[in-house]
Order: sequence, then structure tokens, then C-alpha cells
Amino acid sequence: MDSNQPKTGNGALTMSQQKGKYMFYNYRKFFSSLFTDSTKKAEPKITKSSVDEPTSYVLISKSRGEYLINKYQSLISQFSNKKLILEFNKIRERNGVPHLGNLEGLYLKAMHYEFLKRFNKSPFYFDDNYKIYMSNYIVYFNEEKHVKKNMKTNANITFNNINKKYPIKYLSLNKNYLEIQSNFPNRLLIEKSHKYLQTQFNVSEAKDYFILSFNYDKELISIKKYSATNNNQLMSYFIPEPYVLFWNDTTELNLDEIYKMTYEKN
Repeated sequence: MDSNQPKTGNGALTMSQQKGKYMFYNYRKFFSSLFTDSTKKAEPKITKSSVDEPTSYVLISKSRGEYLINKYQSLISQFSNKKLILEFNKIRERNGVPHLGNLEGLYLKAMHYEFLKRFNKSPFYFDDNYKIYMSNYIVYFNEEKHVKKNMKTNANITFNNINKKYPIKYLSLNKNYLEIQSNFPNRLLIEKSHKYLQTQFNVSEAKDYFILSFNYDKELISIKKYSATNNNQLMSYFIPEPYVLFWNDTTELNLDEIYKMTYEKN
């Protein structure tokens, strides 16, 4: 097997074991033309559909290139795991993102960062000659079934100054990413069991939730409100606290009274 092939391992990303055809991109030429001080043309506005819209080759400054890659990263971070993998497979099929012209490398680099952030590995490989390699086709395993299976664990939760116990679903999360689905429970307590500093929660497919985070002493740190009908809000939250409570039953609880919680597994 070619030693330059990206390594794969167990987890959500599973590469074909057959040696596939690599796609090569002349990254050196890309950078020499991209990062110049020449007068630049106006770049296209980056939207969810702009990666499929044709654009001409442009010369941009290094600072503008850094700005664009940040915009691409912001866009790609809103993809679900399934959509991210489907997007990679589509790019692999069509040999890149030709419609983006010489901005293609920035988009691929942003995807590379997103894969690393979510899975600690990437189907992209960048060699010393500034060439970009892409791995074989990625097979997507439905994570939702795995999450639902683990969420069969029940727990009871109580809060300070509130005598009532609330039955909830409990999930011990051993990875730093979770996509909250619309059919998830109205009450879901997630305990971080991974080693990373924060957990990313993608709520683009979620229903209305209050999102409460608690420290290791189970004291309330933050409350965020997510509304499925509000388009002008974050679709993804990065939360460092070890306990995160997704709470849909807003009529049953006075959020002002919550500052500490206790819970016990059934």
C-alpha cells in the first residue's frame, strides 16, 4: 500500500480497503497564484449554494485567503456528519470543486480541518510539495441508531429548591461531537466521557430546546435557548462543561430556580 495514503481507523470514518485512485492537486501553483498583492477581483459571496456556482479565477491577498477559509469553515461546521461525508464523496467523484476556481484549495482545507475536529483523522493528505491527496470513498454508518441504543438508560434529576424528580434519558458521550435529532427525547442529560476540552452539538435538525450546561460540581454555568423556527441563530454549539441538559418541557420548570442539579441512574 502506498505509504502516502491517509491512515484510517475504527470509528465513524471507514475507508475502502482496496487501493483506490488518488486525485492530485497542484497546491504549490495554487498558493503562488492565490497569495499575491495583485489587484483582486471581487470574490463571490459564500453561501450554502455557492460551492456549486461557477466563478472565475481570482487573485487575492493572503489575509483575504485566511478570511475565506474561515468563512468556509463556518459553513462546513453546520453540516451533519452524514452531509459532511456525502459532500466529500461528491467532491471525490467530480475531482474536486472546479467551480470554485483557485479557491478550491481553501474549501478542501476547511473540510480537512472539520474532519480532524470531529473524528481526529481526515481523508485529505497534504504532502511536502503542496499537493492534496484524497482517500478512497468513505462509508457512512448511521450514528443515530448507536445513540438511540445508548439513550435507553434512564435517570432521575432534581434541582435545588425543587422537590420534584424529573425522569430523563441519560447519555454518556465518548466523542466530542453529537448531532441532536428532531426525534430525540424532550429531556436528555449528556455527560461528557471523552478527553477533549469541549463538545460540539449540532442542533440544525433539533426541535426547540433550552440547553443548560453544568460544571463538575453540577452547578449551572449557562443557559442557551434554541428555537427550530429561528433562522438567525447558531446551528452548532461548542460547550466545555461536562454536563449538558437538553430540556424541551419549558412549562414544567422555572429556569430561574436552577443553579445546581443532582441525578441518579435507574
